[in-house]
Amino acid sequence: MASWFYASEGKQQGPYPEGQFRDLIAQGVVRPDTLVWSEGMAGWQKAAEIPGLIGGGAPPMVPGGGPPRMGGGYAATAGGGSLSIDFGILEFTWRTLALVIGSCFVIPVPWLFVWYTKWIVSCVKVPGRPNLSFTGNAMTLVPWFFGFIVLAIVLGLVGSQLLSNLLFIAQIVLYWLLIKWMVANLASNGQPLGLSFADSVWAYIGWNLLFAI
Repeated sequence: MASWFYASEGKQQGPYPEGQFRDLIAQGVVRPDTLVWSEGMAGWQKAAEIPGLIGGGAPPMVPGGGPPRMGGGYAATAGGGSLSIDFGILEFTWRTLALVIGSCFVIPVPWLFVWYTKWIVSCVKVPGRPNLSFTGNAMTLVPWFFGFIVLAIVLGLVGSQLLSNLLFIAQIVLYWLLIKWMVANLASNGQPLGLSFADSVWAYIGWNLLFAI
């Protein structure tokens, strides 16, 4: 008897035995546009695209493929292809110049960063991840960014070497948090991928200190 998984709010749910999974369909928990996966399928598909799953009949077993990716996200859908990034040189140039020049004024940095990230992510083509997008909000960055600037100014006035070193470590931690935030806000077809950056903050600090030395 096949076991089934379905995606809800960017997270993988399951496995469910076939009978219980059909109950979820009958209850409306699994809808025609819900992404589902079962052993033997090459990748996640909408329930309505699988003959016999919605509206009765035995679910098909598609040969090939492995288990769905654990820890969030969706396994790659069928269709192949390679990772690529596609943008025009003129658009890249003016957007990059706008980011660099705008950053000189400091205050617009959070909004410019999110604006630029949304654009560059949309240019990335990932097999099985159609319409990749970045859903982060600049207001999430505002308190961290301006809080760090204020802290840097205060510590600069104090003039302590020890505090300056601690500020450098704090900056590394903020970069680590920024990476986690960016990865967590990646989406495909408007649905969060549920990805996470699992590297330890201590390992990240250690590598950065090693490169700094």
